[in-house]
Amino acid sequence: MKRLIILFMMTLFTTTLSAAIITVDINHPSIGDYKTLQEAHDAASLGDTIYVYPSLSRYDGISVTKQLKIIGAGFLYDSAVNGVYPSRITSMSFKAGSEGSELKGFEAYQIDIETDNITVKNNYCFGIFVHSSANGIIIIHNKIINQSDSSLDVAIKVSSYTHVLISNNIIVSKKVGSYSIISFNDTSLYISHNVIEAVYGALYFSVRVNGIVMNNIVRSGNVWGNSVEYFNNMSQSTQFDSFSGAGNIGNIDMTTVFVDPTNFDYKLKTDSPAIGAGYSGEDLGIYGGNSPYIDNGAGTGIPTIISLIGQPFVPSDSPTMNLSIKATSGITE
Repeated sequence: MKRLIILFMMTLFTTTLSAAIITVDINHPSIGDYKTLQEAHDAASLGDTIYVYPSLSRYDGISVTKQLKIIGAGFLYDSAVNGVYPSRITSMSFKAGSEGSELKGFEAYQIDIETDNITVKNNYCFGIFVHSSANGIIIIHNKIINQSDSSLDVAIKVSSYTHVLISNNIIVSKKVGSYSIISFNDTSLYISHNVIEAVYGALYFSVRVNGIVMNNIVRSGNVWGNSVEYFNNMSQSTQFDSFSGAGNIGNIDMTTVFVDPTNFDYKLKTDSPAIGAGYSGEDLGIYGGNSPYIDNGAGTGIPTIISLIGQPFVPSDSPTMNLSIKATSGITE
């Protein structure tokens, strides 16, 4: 038995040591190992981490076929103040072979998940699509805004035969006739601590969807689906009145709930009715629960220089140059 434990620990230690960190920087001059995500993906080995530097330009997205952590610097910074930009990509997809991968800290168009055990965290995008039979999917801390002029019909779409956690996200569908979250047959869902808005449909579940919807705030949009249970959700009207469950609160004046929802500031006011209204006495919404929302997708850990002050040249009578460098890696999760 001791031999097995020691062998297991040695194997784990060797695996940890073998994982590499690869950097990607599209800027000029580039400080990354590669300039494109595809090059970094092709060079990476199973379990590697790819850090993607911020840029004004958008990186081309890829189809991920290896288990990788792909990490950006966050999705929104005040560039006029500190000169730091988001990590921007086009669309990304996770296919067979990428099981166990994570995408974190990006501004993206669309994210497609076609395999198991994928985590999408701290991103801003127009839509996330979980395809059939993709299980163990985690969607957390994201800002998903389906714009009014988008070609997409939903912010989060979950296809059949899947198991998905959707927690502590901002989920908005601005497009007329579309949905914020829609799920189809034989899926299992846990939807908690989200802020959900829709012009038309906030939530839609087919008759064979199983799951729990709790501690969410629905600012607008209709709710359909008797197959799931609803606990301690808040809405501006009577969306949850006809469903099973308990602790749901309706007909709430949403101007009393949030600090500045027009600008997507969903922090609760000091006297908000969402404070302590959760299933176990926790706050409703994105900052409630054990894993509060992280503003702007920050905290991804990529060191970025935000200020560099120094002499333009080395003086002829001095062998040294004085530099003042200020850097940030975001906030700590």
